[in-house]
Amino acid sequence: MRKVVKQSRGLIPAEVASLFRVNAKTVTRWATDGKIAAETTPGRHRRFAPEDVRILLSKTYESNPQILAERLSELEVMLRGKLAQS
Repeated sequence: MRKVVKQSRGLIPAEVASLFRVNAKTVTRWATDGKIAAETTPGRHRRFAPEDVRILLSKTYESNPQILAERLSELEVMLRGKLAQS
C-alpha cells in the first residue's frame, strides 16, 4: 500500500537496489507486488523507509549472516550520508 507524503527522507529505488544487487525496476516491482512498503511523493516517486529495508534485508539474507551484516552496514553508511546532506 502506498502512502503519499509531503517530504520523505526515505531511500529511492536505486539506493535500495544497490543493497540487494538488483535493478531499480526490480525494487519498484517489489513495491507494486507488496514485498516492500513504499511511500509516494507528490510527484509520484517512491520512497522506502529504512526500517522496511532493514526488515527485507534480514528476511532475504537470514541464512547468510555475513552478507546480512555487510548489507546492513552499507545501509547505515547510506543513511549517515543522507543525514549529513540534510
